[in-house]
Amino acid sequence: MGLLGKPSGIFDLNDSDKCVGSFFSKSDIKEILRVNDNDLSEARFILKDNIEVVDEREIQKLWYNNKIPNSPPWKIGNIRISLDELVLIAIIKKTYPAATIQHQIPWGRKKLDLSVTLNKETKIIEFHGPGHFTNIGYGIPPNPMDRKNSAEADFKNEYVIWPYWMQRCSLNVKAIFDKNFQNRT
Repeated sequence: MGLLGKPSGIFDLNDSDKCVGSFFSKSDIKEILRVNDNDLSEARFILKDNIEVVDEREIQKLWYNNKIPNSPPWKIGNIRISLDELVLIAIIKKTYPAATIQHQIPWGRKKLDLSVTLNKETKIIEFHGPGHFTNIGYGIPPNPMDRKNSAEADFKNEYVIWPYWMQRCSLNVKAIFDKNFQNRT
């Protein structure tokens, strides 16, 4: 997340299609992380447009440093979970309250980010941050299509790659699940 520059704009979980940004309101962070005000005492909220907001990178850093009590684990085994995954889960829940969401699905020695079932149809969603696309110290990243093809063969479900530059919003979630929405021109 540090590769992406200065924060701007205020994200709004309840209006994610129109409110894009990297500042998150206290109420959205509480909902995304399932925490309360006291758990966010280490976060440096500022007032922006009369809303208490914080840079999402600061929240992720506090989370990774175990400074947000009662938040979900940020690591499962050797897998580091990104805040983006939790933001996507919250958006999916808002967009499709009846969806069943599994997070960090075991797949051999690996894990898949999300498995989302809606109306008896399951899709695998993998959030790909900048490290999936550039050499940032771990060598050349593997071709994401190889993992996609393997996962689809093993799980018999569509595997959707959600790159970090794609807006985290309800409309993009609908584009994954709603065939009528997909066929709009």
